[in-house]
Amino acid sequence: MASVVPIAANTLGVDIDTPLSGNVASCLNSNSRIFCGRYIPLSGQTCGSNVDCLTAAEAGYLTEYGVAVLVIQHGRTTVYTSDSDAETYGTNDAAAAVTYLSQIGAPAGLYVYVDVENGNSSVDENSHYATAWANYIAGHGSYYPALYSGSCMTVP
Repeated sequence: MASVVPIAANTLGVDIDTPLSGNVASCLNSNSRIFCGRYIPLSGQTCGSNVDCLTAAEAGYLTEYGVAVLVIQHGRTTVYTSDSDAETYGTNDAAAAVTYLSQIGAPAGLYVYVDVENGNSSVDENSHYATAWANYIAGHGSYYPALYSGSCMTVP
């Protein structure tokens, strides 16, 4: 993976949940797409036939063609039984993110996004999940936590 670079506000990019090739990276660059959001696995997920994950090779294709990689951890759809259950999932998922990023050679200083769009749980439970996730990532010290969310999650 290349170095960490800042991306300016209002920069154009895409969010893709399938592996990309060098040809697609070149196409993104030629169409002024400066970044590409790609996903990493949750705890308990295995990359492969049912879960597409960012790989080191893919990150290499993207950065080789001048496209920055926005790392997003897959969204969880679990029905939490309590706030503490949500926190446990958040901590476990964050640990899985750190392990996976280390395995693919992600550089320190990278912002890592947690996808919080779980319509199966309450805003309160989703908040507990995201907070536990962010605390683990921040406490690890290699990466910075960030939130990626849709309309079903509003943090007060």
